[in-house]
Amino acid sequence: MIVEGIVTTERQDGSMHASPIGPWVDPSTDSWSFRPFQSSQTFANMHRSGRCVFHLVDDPLILVEALRSMADVRPHRYQSDFGHILDDCCSWLAFSLDSWDLSQPRAVAQGRKLYHQQQRPFRGWNRAAHGILEGAVLFSRLSLLGAQEVQRQFSPWIPIIRKTGGEGELQALDLLLGMLPSTHRDDQSEATRQFAGDEGKE
Repeated sequence: MIVEGIVTTERQDGSMHASPIGPWVDPSTDSWSFRPFQSSQTFANMHRSGRCVFHLVDDPLILVEALRSMADVRPHRYQSDFGHILDDCCSWLAFSLDSWDLSQPRAVAQGRKLYHQQQRPFRGWNRAAHGILEGAVLFSRLSLLGAQEVQRQFSPWIPIIRKTGGEGELQALDLLLGMLPSTHRDDQSEATRQFAGDEGKE
């Protein structure tokens, strides 16, 4: 299965780089495969250092901030054995990246788990948070799918997010919609009204 979260890596100057990523994980959670694009900063950092820290999070805002390269200033601490660790996460896992397959544009690194630390309890299921997660995945493919298709697929989630989300989810929604060209943001408002009627019948 794919587990979505935030990976932190180290730039050449030692500073933190945070990015959303969805590694493949086996049911036992013993085997982890990270698949960064070779054109990305995440790949460059992983391949150079041979390590990363993966964070399980329940705050969708940090996913969107990482997508927009805004999460690098999030509060964190540095442990020399593992790397940069975000303060706000449910748990974190430190990995050594021992083997690489570079035969495709999307590299595959096999992660060897070094350490796993629980940080705080998971806050519970929330429909808005799941909508933001789906949106983050969609908007990460904006250049591949195009604004119109991203808008079409994401529109049904907007009234759900606005109905069930808290402040963080609404901030994340604004950040996602801000990635659309202005003409599509105008169209998005109309699409939102179209779906809001059905959602309000629940």
